[in-house]
Amino acid sequence: MLRHLFTIICLFTSYLSISQFTEISTEEEIFIIQEGCLWGNGASFYDYNHDGWDDLTTADGSDFVRFYENTGDGHFQTSTINLNIAFTGQIVGVLWLDIENDGDEDLLITQNMGRVLLFVNDGNFNYTECAVASGLPSQSYFHFGISAADYDNDGFIDFTIAKYYNPTIQGGFEYTSRLYHNDGDGTFTDVTATSGLLATPKNNIYVQFSRLQ
Repeated sequence: MLRHLFTIICLFTSYLSISQFTEISTEEEIFIIQEGCLWGNGASFYDYNHDGWDDLTTADGSDFVRFYENTGDGHFQTSTINLNIAFTGQIVGVLWLDIENDGDEDLLITQNMGRVLLFVNDGNFNYTECAVASGLPSQSYFHFGISAADYDNDGFIDFTIAKYYNPTIQGGFEYTSRLYHNDGDGTFTDVTATSGLLATPKNNIYVQFSRLQ
């Protein structure tokens, strides 16, 4: 019994020794400015310059997306991607996802008090904003967190977006968080109602796909 207990303690101690993390964002000059967004902002990793190292993209709660290039030696440096658009709201969520299955991930952005933005990547550092043309709403809401998954296993990535709801100034089911189905042709369909998710609006900040079985 004591031998088994000693083995468990050793394994647990070993687990702790390899699971330590050090906060290095200040050292790497990775800053997130939470202007008007009290609940934090999104971040997403993707090797957008195709050098074999995952780069970091962050939302800073203002009208600016920050890009940090992984230098491959454990460090990051500030870089720039020209999205050619003026943001109208506070940028809260950022997520890289390949909506076209062309091998180049595209950039989905949510705005607090702004509309959803979708930048399609042509693979040559050129990005075209096509959210409305893709079937996403043109209206401004309190858009917050994003989560993506191929929930119906058709081979195309779908996503859900959290909407914040304040009953004192808003009303109606249009403020319910949304589920968008990727139709496989560059467009999306709002399937919130048909999938049974059109519920009474809540103060949602984040959404997450999970595998339950």
